[in-house]
Amino acid sequence: MPERPPFVLEHDLKGILRFNQKAESRFHFDLNLHPEPFIGSLSAPVILLALNPGLSEDDYRVHADRGLLGIIRDSALQTPFCAEHYYLSDSFSSTPGGEWWRAKLRCLADEFEWEVVSRAICCIQLYPYHSRAFSSIPEFTSTLEYVREVLVDQLSLGKLVVVMRAWQYWTKYLPELRVYERVLRLRNPRNPCLSPGNLGDSYEIVRQEIGLV
Repeated sequence: MPERPPFVLEHDLKGILRFNQKAESRFHFDLNLHPEPFIGSLSAPVILLALNPGLSEDDYRVHADRGLLGIIRDSALQTPFCAEHYYLSDSFSSTPGGEWWRAKLRCLADEFEWEVVSRAICCIQLYPYHSRAFSSIPEFTSTLEYVREVLVDQLSLGKLVVVMRAWQYWTKYLPELRVYERVLRLRNPRNPCLSPGNLGDSYEIVRQEIGLV
């Protein structure tokens, strides 16, 4: 991964450029922002599956801060310095990502505090590049294959998996999810809060897993 824009893996570039030429501007993948395949450490006991990072004007400010960009990069590369879901840290609390994630995980933090929740969960994005809205993935690339292999490893470890969004996409690329015993789905993926109302009885399973951290 380059250390300066455009932030894109070489084998993804052609497909993204072709996609951006044809798609509406709101669906374009922005290569000025660092991709975020993982938010948090893959050693966390709870794995959240999302679609792709969003995009707002304030994200450019966040990614321009070299210190914060270093944290994003550590998580994307899963270096030894990656230890928490960084959008739940105080440093990121006022960013678009911080505000979004804190709204979705508020119920858990009310019980366990943000520091505990940040170490207990890791988000895997199906496609790591930022866009204002999502239309489709440009084409099957080795990035998708890599994400698939990472998740296969997580399943082999028996991790608790919560599909926040895009069940149809995740099961397309990883059919094993359909029969995996420790996968949870939200009642309303349009508002993917991890709450008792959105998880039903399964909320207690998430609570128990976080309580072990």
